[in-house]
Amino acid sequence: MKNDITDLSLKQQIINNLISNKLEIVFPDGEFATITETNIESESMSLKQSICDENRLKFGGCIASEFKITLLNTTSRTFTPSKLKGCWIRIKLTQTYPNKSQLYPAKYNYPTTNMYPDRKILTQSWTLFNGVIDSATVDKNDCNKISVTAYDLISQLYDEDATNEILRYWNNNQELTVSEVLSFITVKIRSLVGKIKGSDTYDVWVAFYADEILNETINTAEKLTVGNLKLYNKVWRDDSEKITYGKLFALLAEMLGVFAMCKPSGSRKGGSFEFVKLETDTTKAEVYDFYETFNANEKASGTYGTISFAVGGSSRIAKVRNYKVSNGKTYDLTDNILVWQENDNQGSAWIHKFENLFSGDTGKRIHHKSYMPIEVTLDGRVWVEPGDMVKVKYYVTDADGNYAYNADGTPQTATVTSYVLSRELTGIQALTDKITAKGE
Repeated sequence: MKNDITDLSLKQQIINNLISNKLEIVFPDGEFATITETNIESESMSLKQSICDENRLKFGGCIASEFKITLLNTTSRTFTPSKLKGCWIRIKLTQTYPNKSQLYPAKYNYPTTNMYPDRKILTQSWTLFNGVIDSATVDKNDCNKISVTAYDLISQLYDEDATNEILRYWNNNQELTVSEVLSFITVKIRSLVGKIKGSDTYDVWVAFYADEILNETINTAEKLTVGNLKLYNKVWRDDSEKITYGKLFALLAEMLGVFAMCKPSGSRKGGSFEFVKLETDTTKAEVYDFYETFNANEKASGTYGTISFAVGGSSRIAKVRNYKVSNGKTYDLTDNILVWQENDNQGSAWIHKFENLFSGDTGKRIHHKSYMPIEVTLDGRVWVEPGDMVKVKYYVTDADGNYAYNADGTPQTATVTSYVLSRELTGIQALTDKITAKGE
């Protein structure tokens, strides 16, 4: 489920008039009752999400989200760390804010839990995380504190070897399509959900929102789509290295010029596995007028113009073929096993069909406009997600760090546009969001 607010006035109400946040830890399999703020240490939440944490824009992503929190033993409820490990959890945050419409005299009497002076109280709930508890440890200095760390399903994909499965396809069929790769990744995700302690269902959403990508026609004459594009990988098959499902998923996403991510979902235990594209519509950018810390790299991250991938025969030593999209630096795909192609010698038709992939939307996604690398700490907005565009207004300073002023004496401001490539959301009542987009 995408954390999306279509009502912009509602979003602004939450930003400007938030009264409180309430965090709950829900156990979808029902092993334990929901954990409420009574047993949660104040401001102890940390949620890390990332689609790219490298110093250059690298597609693929497929990085597990990490959730941390500290639980408190009380007289009414205590926790056994060993029983928590391996449990599914869903993190629910409910925000309370006043209605923008004034409440006129009526039958209500103050005080009441759903009233604010002259306003009725509204609430909005969000799912911040779905995942499995990886560790639960007692604090060495306070035995009534338990530090909990959980990861989403992507972390388990990296523990599962995919080498035999992908070789079985290639050895039997001599070819494998993009849709078939996605299909057996889907099967593995469902089987992993079935292995989680206490789970006997496959309640996981593996829709990927991929139809738009897979159905794109990249060769009109042959009705060739992204989904039925065949992958010839004799080089990797003859000299295979081990590969996990997580890495395979990342390589597929990289090849398509997107990112892979497990997004939180309120209706699905395992979350929603989706392909994430960087936002291109500047009108949809999340705008911030306040920051705690702000650092921007004056040099923008440039765009890619050429895509390199490997072709070869019977060894890992292969020649590199370049496909030019437009002017810009080169994006290197030569280590991606899914794009290793048969040696074309004089020019194999399948090599050219593979190049068709980059002449369409995939090429446009890889040849993306530049962005300003930033590291900034902002107010925490739970609807913001990796891949979103952000605009941050900041104060202009001179070489000595002093504020620059306009002619009327007001401080000069400027706005930087960038992306949420990596973020860390911390706190509960006082939510802050450290957003990072590294760049060369």
